[in-house]
Amino acid sequence: MPSPLEQLDRDALVMLYLADELSPEQRAQFEQRVTNDPELAALLAPAREAQSRTAAMLRELDQRDRLPVNEGVALRRVSRGIQQWQVDRLRQQVPAQRRHVTVPWWSYPVGAVAAVITIFLIWSTRQPIQPLPPDEKTAQQLQIAEAESDALADWLEAGFSTDEVAVADMSSQSPAAVPGTGPGEDTGGFFIPPREDVAW
Repeated sequence: MPSPLEQLDRDALVMLYLADELSPEQRAQFEQRVTNDPELAALLAPAREAQSRTAAMLRELDQRDRLPVNEGVALRRVSRGIQQWQVDRLRQQVPAQRRHVTVPWWSYPVGAVAAVITIFLIWSTRQPIQPLPPDEKTAQQLQIAEAESDALADWLEAGFSTDEVAVADMSSQSPAAVPGTGPGEDTGGFFIPPREDVAW
């Protein structure tokens, strides 16, 4: 497995070495690699010279220009700024939201309507059923129909009784006495012979 130094390119290794960001073991490995690799040594020399010139210029500027405030005051301001930045970062963190099941808004009125319907059904089943008063118009029609049926029955009964009396009178008389029944008399009708049973 390659080491972390071998995974980095040459420019990154040079910058880490000049910034003193390598561990003692990694610095020893890098210095040994510089001795064996002339190209890496050629990159390291100008970078080291540029770093030394930059540090010298910064020291010269620090000696020429004084700080606007005392060093202790600057340190306190910087520390307060760092602390405030940490507090602001903690405030901006969103707390973990608890997962909960949301009930849709329409479930509340639906539940109320279902409860009202259930209560009404229970109440209606416990109420006694009273007979409905008959309609006056319908009662009159029923009375008229009943009277007509009684009249028809009386008329039929009177008709049957009259026919029975006439048949009894005719049966008591002799055939010769009944007009149209004697021998040789035409009754103005036709004769239907009695039915004979035919043996199949």
